[in-house]
Amino acid sequence: MRTGKIARLPHPIREQLNRRLESAEAYEPILNWLNALPEARQVIDDHFAGLPISKQNLSDWRSGGFSEWQDRQDAADFLTNLDDQSDPHPQTASSPSTGRTALWLSLHLSNPFSSLTLRCGSAAFLFIGHENSV
Repeated sequence: MRTGKIARLPHPIREQLNRRLESAEAYEPILNWLNALPEARQVIDDHFAGLPISKQNLSDWRSGGFSEWQDRQDAADFLTNLDDQSDPHPQTASSPSTGRTALWLSLHLSNPFSSLTLRCGSAAFLFIGHENSV
């Protein structure tokens, strides 16, 4: 559970913030907007000794909470479009969404491994090679 300044803001404000980040709005106007909101002022005063939301806070949110929000948006979009009949490559006649669901699940479940590979570099490949040879 996130506990930073932005994570403590009410959900509707975080949604608006995420939409602004998604549209690549510059940090300065976002910070001015956030720090002027009465709800943000209350959170800042109650939990952070009145220190305003900073560029670093926004950057941390962008790489954490915003990134998670984007993943949830992608999943929601995917699920919304599962039965899109305009797909030129239907999976099966009985269940056109089965193949797409399996694909999404495999991509989603492989994501933590991708993160591990990025963090660990070649050590992850060495481990995989060892596992496959046992």
